[in-house]
Amino acid sequence: QSAHPNGLGKFLTDEMVWYSNKEFVVNIVGISPEDVSISSFGWSKFNEEVRKIGWTEKWGVIFCTIFPGCMIEFFPHTMVISQLVPISDKMTANYLQIYYDSTVRENYDFQNAFGDAYSETATGDGALQELLEDGRGPGWYDQAMMPTHKHLEAGLEHFDSWLLRNR
Repeated sequence: QSAHPNGLGKFLTDEMVWYSNKEFVVNIVGISPEDVSISSFGWSKFNEEVRKIGWTEKWGVIFCTIFPGCMIEFFPHTMVISQLVPISDKMTANYLQIYYDSTVRENYDFQNAFGDAYSETATGDGALQELLEDGRGPGWYDQAMMPTHKHLEAGLEHFDSWLLRNR
């Protein structure tokens, strides 16, 4: 299960592969075939740009989370490094670095489409971030009060385990 079921429009399939370790989790998601209609504006435009340039890989997105707060995401022709930095028990800063491969380095239509699509998904991440922040204080001090995130995404179960091992 993903925290973004159809949250990327229909750009991605429901085909997911998970790899995990004590210190990281990797989620590989398949890309939809060309004839699938995309439901969101941002992902529709990004899908259009990807189709123009071409993408021959079977995967659509790879998410690699290194606990506690670094995510490396691979999208077609794009890599995003996201670093979550707690400012307080109720506030987190997210620092992003976005890199494009040489195929799209000068293609501003592609970059703008990716930015719009990524922003759509990031907006949905707000609720997820609030749930994680809600558990930060009590979860650190009292295991019984630590909320479980299993209902959100399979990968967060690994995060909960990491928190328990590293308190």
